[in-house]
Amino acid sequence: KTLYFHPHELGVVRIQAHEQAKPSVLGESNPLLVRAQANGQPQARLLWGNLHVHSAVGGHALGNPAQAFAWARDTEGFDFMGLSEHCSMPGGNEFDWTLLRGLDEQESRPHSFVAFVGYEWTSDRAGHRNVILKHGADAGDVFCLGDGNRTRKLLTALEGHRAIGIPHHSAWAATGPMDWGDSLAHPNQPLVEIYSWHGSSEYPGNPLPMQQNAHKNHPAGLDAYVQEALRAGFRMGFTADSDHHMARPGSNISFPERYARMGITGVWSTSQDRDGVWNALTQRRTIASTGARAIGSFEVNGHVIGQEFWSANEPELTLSIFGTDVITELTVFRDGSDAVLQLQPGKRDVQLKWTDPDTAPGELHSYYVRAIQADGHRIWLSPIWMRRTAASED
Repeated sequence: KTLYFHPHELGVVRIQAHEQAKPSVLGESNPLLVRAQANGQPQARLLWGNLHVHSAVGGHALGNPAQAFAWARDTEGFDFMGLSEHCSMPGGNEFDWTLLRGLDEQESRPHSFVAFVGYEWTSDRAGHRNVILKHGADAGDVFCLGDGNRTRKLLTALEGHRAIGIPHHSAWAATGPMDWGDSLAHPNQPLVEIYSWHGSSEYPGNPLPMQQNAHKNHPAGLDAYVQEALRAGFRMGFTADSDHHMARPGSNISFPERYARMGITGVWSTSQDRDGVWNALTQRRTIASTGARAIGSFEVNGHVIGQEFWSANEPELTLSIFGTDVITELTVFRDGSDAVLQLQPGKRDVQLKWTDPDTAPGELHSYYVRAIQADGHRIWLSPIWMRRTAASED
């Protein structure tokens, strides 16, 4: 049955349900954010999905692409999904692109689900990237370049195409340290995967090491971690993903040497269609989660996640997080790794304003937010970049 819900007030809402004969059997929805239209225009809403999913086409997973899309759409209730088959494995296992070229249109559903296709580019020297295409027919020159090619060659090939390359599991020592490329803000590399069922690449020594083994992580100082990349000046938003190998994106299954929690990516989009999701991805309007569908957003001086701007004013952060459990830890990071605000809220919903007093004209700073819930789930809000100017320059 379809439930029609008409809230009487604006703000966060959670729907509770129970069995009529068993009132003690309770269920509660994820948080829902109810807002009024702004000047008659639709406001951005948070859509959830995966962009790192495999099937048997890539030669090392189970299931077929149609099963993966059906699972994402009908079981997980995702709003979008990207299939990223390994197009080149050691030994030269390249798949036939014609199998996938039309799947994005075939598996999409109007105003409810967007299917993307792409491939995973692998390099033992330069790390791995998921290349997602806006349209499957856009393959062209951005198709797989083979194992061992350097990042510069891949990013050069992506230029001018509706394609993005997302570095993933950068902390994993099974490949060389991630080569982030020569451009600090490459238009075809707007995002980085901060978590998957392999583990978290946020910072050295984090409690979610690759494949549950700290010895499988790169040491600090090799620029293999997301915080190190941000500190170096790279401008990328965050994704979290499954890297699922059983055509069940987002499903939390136990698997040797993997975390049972699959990551998910949220995008703030004004429309639930291909253009809307794609624009949110390329503009870095994303949040990442280990699986909790919490609602999170923040602004700096009125600018939203993913944006870059100039201002003569001190950075003022406005933050809202509506959790699926009690938020036990909330941290604002400046310039990658400087924890400039640390709180222990002890409640599910957090809204606050905070001004960073420690900046000066001429400085460029990035800010991102991480929340940790009592159930262990982590939520990351993509960075915002701000350069302080003198008043006469603003």
